[in-house]
Amino acid sequence: MKIALLTNILTPYRCSFFDKLHEQLKQKNGDFRVFVMTESLPLRPWTYQDLSRDYTELLKGYKFSLGKNEYLYNHSVATRIRAFEPDVIIVAGSWTYPTTWWLMLSQKLKRICPVYFWTESHNHTGINNKSKKNGLIKWIKQLVLKQFDGFCVPGKFAQENIKEQITVDDRQFIHLPNLVDNQYYSQTLKMRKNKMDLRKQHGLASDSFVFFTPARMVEVKGQISFFSNVLNAVKNRNVTFILAGEGPDKGRIETIAKQNNLDVRINSYQNQEQIREWLAMADAFLLPSLSDPNPLSNIEAAWAGLPLCISCYVGNGPELVEDKKNGVVFDTLDAVNVSEKIRFILEQDDIWLVMAGNLSHQKAEYYFEVTNETGKFIECLEHAMKEFRGVFLVK
Repeated sequence: MKIALLTNILTPYRCSFFDKLHEQLKQKNGDFRVFVMTESLPLRPWTYQDLSRDYTELLKGYKFSLGKNEYLYNHSVATRIRAFEPDVIIVAGSWTYPTTWWLMLSQKLKRICPVYFWTESHNHTGINNKSKKNGLIKWIKQLVLKQFDGFCVPGKFAQENIKEQITVDDRQFIHLPNLVDNQYYSQTLKMRKNKMDLRKQHGLASDSFVFFTPARMVEVKGQISFFSNVLNAVKNRNVTFILAGEGPDKGRIETIAKQNNLDVRINSYQNQEQIREWLAMADAFLLPSLSDPNPLSNIEAAWAGLPLCISCYVGNGPELVEDKKNGVVFDTLDAVNVSEKIRFILEQDDIWLVMAGNLSHQKAEYYFEVTNETGKFIECLEHAMKEFRGVFLVK
């Protein structure tokens, strides 16, 4: 089987899954090709050249902006993908990109194989999204979604989101959890034996409770709301917040921390090795997003064996966190709820923290083991391909 995948940009956190998918397809005498719309995007400190593989191809095209949104158009997308002669096409770029529209129009005119839309979006958000209230945008989105033969979804929230927008049969869904290099992040468990030495190297107190958050500093990641609402929980406690990322909200976060005597330490973009070190030093993982489809950072933290403290707006929360068992789930916008949940974490003893971390790791093994999940995904696509060719065409 040959799989063509269209995406807007290559990202470090997708490469492990892409590599494994390519490897397993080659073992089955198949092939995999990733078609990339653009070389780089804002707030993404890497380029196509940094991450390219022998199975990736950068399409010719251009970007243009309308208002605050940036769009991508690659006229050659249909020609290049058809030349690969795929058995299945997966579209991972946004439904708003003209490249996606052009591919779907071309595919409808000359159907060659089933086309699946890889979507992580869900409706659990603390952001006021005006586009959801716009009837025209809603109608256009529904029209685009109806062109696909099926959907690759990472979990419960994403599947519910599609069903709320269009009529769709359960057979049209293929489970595709976000996957990381689990062997790499599992090594953090061994690194944690040197936790205090690592802390000393980075100037962290051995008796401080350390939360680690790797995320861009933008509104949707929720840091400003969280730090404004967590003050009562951390008052008179030895707590350190480590942030890894960049973005326009950095100055406001620093101001809140200074005004309220919060120990918030901000690092710029960190590579995988640096992220793993911070995970080894931390007592808990923290992700207070106001909108987050299905992040990989909390999956990495689960493999690292940490308690997970995430907002109710994080898409893969149902799969990863049992509230007050291996972490907590809180509403970033609710000061009382944030304080109650973070206070709960800070009051737990070392035995509870270890057991919570072990449960996080067990959940990662069950839901997110890259070799097993990639194999299951290929089997599902093979079944979809056979149905498309002979049994029935899902509409």
